[in-house]
Amino acid sequence: MPESDWFRKIQPGLVIAVFVVAAAWLAALAVLSRLHTAARQPGRTAVLPVYPDALDAHLASSPDWGWKTATYTVALNYPAMDVFDYYDEHMTRQQ
Repeated sequence: MPESDWFRKIQPGLVIAVFVVAAAWLAALAVLSRLHTAARQPGRTAVLPVYPDALDAHLASSPDWGWKTATYTVALNYPAMDVFDYYDEHMTRQQ
């Protein structure tokens, strides 16, 4: 069967239905994305702790996305369980 024949056998209504469903999904995703962004509570901000013995710490944030990042070095041997325990304790207190 030539390549152009398989496309002719597809019913036009099916092609239209697929495009309508795809458009509905895109619209739903756009609406849900806007609702999720609007649901952000402006008075409450996340606290991003930095390990007390951190060296060369760089903090950055993206207000549009609500992201915060911290990059730093610690002078500890691997595995740095002190750092893990610090963040584990911090996250446990936040809940």
